[in-house]
Amino acid sequence: MTAKCDVYPNPSGQGYLLDLQSDLLEGIASHVVAPLVPASAPLRSASRLNPAFEIESVEHMLVTQSMSAVPSRILEKPVANLPTRFDEITHAIDMVFQGL
Repeated sequence: MTAKCDVYPNPSGQGYLLDLQSDLLEGIASHVVAPLVPASAPLRSASRLNPAFEIESVEHMLVTQSMSAVPSRILEKPVANLPTRFDEITHAIDMVFQGL
């Protein structure tokens, strides 16, 4: 079972995937995620759009603008959960869709 704000290893590259999908949609075969990449990655960031989180003692940046749907089966065992950062995550998503 996956949960919103769970962090999973990214099976197709470096960093992690942050589950953004509501827990109410548990039964469907895909989940909306956004990548978390090491903060040292050469990306231009905006603090509201790309908040930073410490995952396994390394600072990572949420690349909200690269969110996508992935098969639920690739989200195996979470390594972290970020429910205390829910507001920052929601603000980043709002920035993508509403410009707020």
